[in-house]
Amino acid sequence: MSRPYNFIDKDPIIDVIRTAIQDQGLSLDEVADLAEMSVGTLWSWFHGKTKKPQYASILNVCLALGGKVTYSWAAPVTKAKRTKI
Repeated sequence: MSRPYNFIDKDPIIDVIRTAIQDQGLSLDEVADLAEMSVGTLWSWFHGKTKKPQYASILNVCLALGGKVTYSWAAPVTKAKRTKI
């Protein structure tokens, strides 16, 4: 029996990458070779050992899958100041 999915337990990007790999019909070995990383690292992502993959690893896998990677550096959320117009 599986337990309910909880975003706190792992980074949602893991599921996005898993879906991309499945959609392209690739094996973990093939992705690991393309991304120049170990199969064990990918296995750890998909089987719950790694909860938050390193950004560089995510980037390598996304680029290996032919994806376009975009990112943004958002400012921390603070109390908004109201201004009159």
